[in-house]
Amino acid sequence: MDNSTNQINKGNYIFFLMDGAFFFLALSFISQDGLIPIFIDTFAGNVTLIGAATTIKMLFSALPKILLGNKLNHIQNKPRFTAVLMLMTRPLILFMIPVLIIIENSRMIVYIFLFIYMLMWSGQSVVALLWTDIFGRTVEGKYRGKIQGYQQLLGGMGGIGAGIIVKLLLDNDYLRTDVAYMIIFGLSGLFMIMSGIMILFVKDRPGNTIKSTQKFSEYLKKLPIYLKHKRFRKVSVTMLIAKVVLLGNPFMILVAKNEIDVSNKYITTLIYIQIIGTLIGGLLWGNVSHRFGNLKVIVLSNVLILISALSVCGAIILNDNLISVFLITFSVLLGGVNMSCWLGYMNYILDIAEDHERMDMLVVQSILILPISFVGYFLGVAVAHWGYLLMFVGILFLTIIALRASLRIEEA
Repeated sequence: MDNSTNQINKGNYIFFLMDGAFFFLALSFISQDGLIPIFIDTFAGNVTLIGAATTIKMLFSALPKILLGNKLNHIQNKPRFTAVLMLMTRPLILFMIPVLIIIENSRMIVYIFLFIYMLMWSGQSVVALLWTDIFGRTVEGKYRGKIQGYQQLLGGMGGIGAGIIVKLLLDNDYLRTDVAYMIIFGLSGLFMIMSGIMILFVKDRPGNTIKSTQKFSEYLKKLPIYLKHKRFRKVSVTMLIAKVVLLGNPFMILVAKNEIDVSNKYITTLIYIQIIGTLIGGLLWGNVSHRFGNLKVIVLSNVLILISALSVCGAIILNDNLISVFLITFSVLLGGVNMSCWLGYMNYILDIAEDHERMDMLVVQSILILPISFVGYFLGVAVAHWGYLLMFVGILFLTIIALRASLRIEEA
């Protein structure tokens, strides 16, 4: 590795680290598995819309990658383009402040939120593709998991403060609910802006621009060849099953609220506990990746998901207030830990991919994700019709399949 590349690597470590820390701190305020289900339930009281939110996140985290994946390699300055896109899309949550001030219809507020949420994750989809490409080229493999783990750790440390703020705001009897959410969304948007600013200082490796003359249809036709790549195929199958399983996480807190019937103040405590879980997850997964490799992250995360699903089922079946509260609290904590297990899958791909394969492999995974994007919505429908227990029993069986599949993946 020459001196110029070494300088780029060293300079990028801190900026990638701070970008991720600010981004995960921002997400702590609007957690997909914590605050958002409570927000939607408070304003719309509709569990199907909670499922729709998970579908929106997954669908629009994948679709733009597929549509634009072939158009991104010609960009001359990827860090600058990525930062601008971040600053245009990540802070869109700030628009919820005027929405909450102007709109009186509670259900309309949720519909507008879901539209903003769609735009946010559409932008993040393209950002993630570019970010991963730059990260994969300019950060050595042995440091990737460590950096991502510290991103989660720092974000989680800040997230503890975020959790305290969210709890104080939502538990305050003298503060209107809409004002509390305005403050929460405002703080999230502020840290989203700070994350985008960090990427302005990232430098790419010289001479990496590739101009593509392929038509979109030709590009799509060449992608199935990656499914012949044995390790890529196995890790992709495992990832897809795990993604379906993790779609159950947003419903855990609602189990506490609607099945165990805990107090509203304990519900906000569960959001805080989930944030502590993300802090533990950042430390755990970063160290496992760095010391034992990314495959161990994948296997261990599936073990923890299995334990979490068992705990939720136990909480519902026992229906004993004290034991059920303990089990659901433990499940929410593990759900927070597993929010960052994605780094095992992503870094495994970076480990097995050549430079010219990296973005294509990520696009292939996005195509594979599309059909399961709607599972979150159908989970909401299933809960509305058949209750939480049946859904989590199904998740339990899928987790067993995911764990078995992860044990069959070869080391990178």
